[in-house]
Amino acid sequence: MKMDNSVLTRLRNELITFAKMNRKVDYLTCSLVIGHQQIEVEEVDEILKKIAKEDHAEGRPLLWAIVPAEGSTLPTKAYFDTLASLGIVEKSDQLNEAQIHARQVQEVFNHWSRRRKTGRKW
Repeated sequence: MKMDNSVLTRLRNELITFAKMNRKVDYLTCSLVIGHQQIEVEEVDEILKKIAKEDHAEGRPLLWAIVPAEGSTLPTKAYFDTLASLGIVEKSDQLNEAQIHARQVQEVFNHWSRRRKTGRKW
């Protein structure tokens, strides 16, 4: 799948909508938003990684935190690898994935729920 800005924007907007409501998003929903009729974890992860890099560059918490892997409460391994590659956590910190993830989810919810009140989209 060609990753263009419209796909990134559609998925980012969907994630923001869920974050403002303090809700998580599943991979099926993400897959549908990017134009698939079934779960496409690798493609969704590729797009989520791009969004994560943009979030990090802008000083925002990573929206990817609210997308748990199928059958899990935690995101995919690619999420934690991205946290490490961006310098958000150390590789050795991944032993505490549940704690790291819980903190990241709370940061996302706190950040985006404030935007709902101010009317600011980003």
